Amino acid sequence: MNSVSHTTTAVLQQTRPHVARVSAQATASFLLLVLLGVLAKGVGLVREMVLAAQFGASGPMDAYLVAQTLPSAVQRVFDELLGASLLPLFAGWVVAAGEAAAWARLKSLLRFLLWTSALLVLISLPLAGPLARALAPGLGLDESSIAARALLILLPGIAFGVAGSIFAALLN
Repeated sequence: MNSVSHTTTAVLQQTRPHVARVSAQATASFLLLVLLGVLAKGVGLVREMVLAAQFGASGPMDAYLVAQTLPSAVQRVFDELLGASLLPLFAGWVVAAGEAAAWARLKSLLRFLLWTSALLVLISLPLAGPLARALAPGLGLDESSIAARALLILLPGIAFGVAGSIFAALLN
């Protein structure tokens, strides 16, 4: 007696998202980010033009520029830090510990950064006067006073800027 065995293999076709739809969504997201970036730069340019027209090269303008220095520097650090490192860091965590653990670590890190930025603001607020004098020791007494008051107004923006950097890094 001759027995023959047959093996049947079933191949399941995975449904993949339509490539054109995914491409269109990616393009739309990219264009939205570019548009928002250009809009933000345009608003900044208009702000600088208005300030230059209103104050020119004067003591109050110098005081404003001094007050803007610290919040802008902190914002740039967080933008560059998070923009360049968050995605590779997260990918490494996914590979090392799995997706659920990576998300947990990421949430902990982001919470830490938000609380740290808020603490930085709270510590800096009472030090606005000495900070303004340290940032620009050449300012006169009146300009230092204006810079300190402007710094009080601008410092809370650090916490909001860090939050914005975090959300931008997450979107990337």
